[in-house]
Amino acid sequence: MVAQMDARNTASARLATAVGMRHEAHMRQDWWNKGEWTDTLVFGMPAEDRNAP
Repeated sequence: MVAQMDARNTASARLATAVGMRHEAHMRQDWWNKGEWTDTLVFGMPAEDRNAP
């Protein structure tokens, strides 16, 4: 499972962490959005971690 989000979206980053996802990448200025370059955060969770107690 993978979640990608604007790095300024701290609420989504907190939620991804709260559900057990790990911060995998921070891509700098990789997305042009509303007239400016923005950073992207990538969180992930391997399939075997989703079924862990």
